[in-house]
Amino acid sequence: MGAVGLPVIVIGALAAVDARIDLSDWKPGIRGTTIIGWPEMPARVGSQVEMLGYMMDGSLPVPDGEPVRTFILMPEAGQFLHPAHQVPDEMVEIHLEEPVRFQYRRLVRVSGVLTFTSGPPRPDRALYPMKNAAVQPAPETDIARFFTP
Repeated sequence: MGAVGLPVIVIGALAAVDARIDLSDWKPGIRGTTIIGWPEMPARVGSQVEMLGYMMDGSLPVPDGEPVRTFILMPEAGQFLHPAHQVPDEMVEIHLEEPVRFQYRRLVRVSGVLTFTSGPPRPDRALYPMKNAAVQPAPETDIARFFTP
C-alpha cells in the first residue's frame, strides 16, 4: 500500500506546489484600465492593450535566461506533468521592441498593439500577434488586483 500511496501523495503535492492560476476566463475588475482579459481579445484587435499572462516558448524550446525578442503569452502555464494547452485563440505571439531574458512560465504584464494573424488559422500558431510590445514581470498579486474570476 505504501509503495503505491506514497508516490501518489508526492506527485499530488508537487503538482499543487507547481500550479499557476488559469486566466482564460477571468475578466478585468477595474473599469477604465487598458488591462484586458483573454475573452476580450477579439473585440480589442487593433488597439493598444495590456495583458497578464505566462511567458512560454513556442514550438522550439528556449532556455531560461536566453535573450528573446519573441515569445508566446498564454493564459495558463500548465504543470510539470501536464503542459499548457496550446489553443491558437488563447495564444498571443509577443513581438518585443527590446529583447528580454526568457523565463519559462513566468507571470508577466505585456503591453502593445494587439493584431490578428493573417492567413488561414493553424493549430500550432497563435491567432493574435502583439506588435511593438514591452514586457515586465508581474507579481501574482496583480491577478487579484486587476481581475475577477
